[in-house]
Amino acid sequence: AMKVLLLLAGLVTGVSPFVYTCNEVKQMLWNDDVTTINGTRACVVLPATVKFPYNDDPYTWYLYNTYIVDTDSGMEYELSGFEEDGSFCKEGAGPWMIKSDDKDQFMCSSPKYQYAEIIFLFTSDEAKVVQTSTTPLNAVYGKGTHVFVAPEGSLSIENVSIDDDKETTLQFYTGAGSGEEEERFPLTTAEKFVSGTITVVIGPVTTVVIEDDVQVRLSLISFQDYRQFDSAQIAPLLQQ
Repeated sequence: AMKVLLLLAGLVTGVSPFVYTCNEVKQMLWNDDVTTINGTRACVVLPATVKFPYNDDPYTWYLYNTYIVDTDSGMEYELSGFEEDGSFCKEGAGPWMIKSDDKDQFMCSSPKYQYAEIIFLFTSDEAKVVQTSTTPLNAVYGKGTHVFVAPEGSLSIENVSIDDDKETTLQFYTGAGSGEEEERFPLTTAEKFVSGTITVVIGPVTTVVIEDDVQVRLSLISFQDYRQFDSAQIAPLLQQ
């Protein structure tokens, strides 16, 4: 039988100060909050449906009029550069600050997009950042740390397969930092990899650590709420 594990990241720590959603950045800008965020990497992830040249409001405004500043070097990085090079991240000494040419134009919705999300995350960990989408992303992951970003707000992780005659565990965390000092907290104890298991995380950023020298295949789908996710096993859980 298929096992469904529901993890409510928001109940563990709330939203991490190292992970910011669109509305949190909007409030920061509108309140003239000059918060600086530690970390050696600053990352920006949009929904996968938003494509270059980003001539689609409000993403046009986000990407060409909002900046992440490395306060140590004074370097300002336009958000479009994070997306165009495909890495989603910039390296720096930090701490970092988010600024906008016109904070009143930083909107998190529009006539076309009721929910126009953009995720900012800051970390000192070197893990690769993976952008998930509302269509399944089926890929192989090996030993190490993997950061899955679901701009829509929640993520389904299905265990598809593992190397023959191999075993491993998956450790799930909320956040993307290098540890608890950067607001990365465990969501569960390590879970044995069992093909067919689905883990649903209610939260935009999930870190998964694979401890063993093994390759596993995962299918990732991000979604905004249960109405966007067509699993009969999962929808009732999300309605509770």
